[in-house]
Amino acid sequence: MDRIILRLHFVVILTVISIVILTNYWFNNLLYLCTKESGIFESFTALILLITSLWCFLFLIKSRKKLNLSLNHKLFFTCIGIISLLGCFEEISWGQHLFGFQSNDFFIQHNRQKEINLHNLIPGQLFSAVINTFIYTFFIFYPLIVKLLNQRTSLYIFHEDKLPFKINMENILMFCFASTLQAYFLLPTVVDTIALLTAFILIFIIILQRKMYFDFQLIFHALLVLVSSIIFMIHRHIFSFVNMQYEIREFIVTYAFFYFLLSFAKNLKAESQI
Repeated sequence: MDRIILRLHFVVILTVISIVILTNYWFNNLLYLCTKESGIFESFTALILLITSLWCFLFLIKSRKKLNLSLNHKLFFTCIGIISLLGCFEEISWGQHLFGFQSNDFFIQHNRQKEINLHNLIPGQLFSAVINTFIYTFFIFYPLIVKLLNQRTSLYIFHEDKLPFKINMENILMFCFASTLQAYFLLPTVVDTIALLTAFILIFIIILQRKMYFDFQLIFHALLVLVSSIIFMIHRHIFSFVNMQYEIREFIVTYAFFYFLLSFAKNLKAESQI
């Protein structure tokens, strides 16, 4: 399944680039139509969260006989399953998007979108900052630094063979592509842009250092993500700091995390057979 997700990821990249270009030159409201509330990207985000939740619980059930999972692993997949299910309900505002019932006075007064969900009770900039920091730290910079410092320090946390998962450069690039979708050259997004450019530098250093330039799929992926960022910078005026491209970013992060879970589970299965 992880290979299927990777192939679909390339389709998503090309689709998003096409949406941005078509919005800029031909259909002014295309990006808005794709990223509006209950639009295609938000709906797919909810679907992937539901699939992730169901997959986690099925994996736990199947692993009872085939794998000897530790308590930590069981807790990890259980928590991810629960959080993903809650995230799915949050995306559809606990059924409000499907059934169209009205919000009560509390959510009308305190919710940014006047919907029945919890995440929009938090200030948008704060919520985005926390999520982006978490993603950059644990899914982009930490694995990249481990790749750079592997076995060059006495700290085990930077030894690749000590990690409970294998570092997957394709997965890192998925998260990087999600980060290319931002409102460039605005003061509130300066840190986001610097973080993305730093990630690109580290990625290409690792590719040269590890002689990974013979992995043509990886090179194609890295260059495609870099080109995407340049295209989005050029067409930044069609983006909105409030929403729009961030709905797509959320969708990409969701399936990138599911890809991470699949890779993690595959590694656990491989270790159990040793």
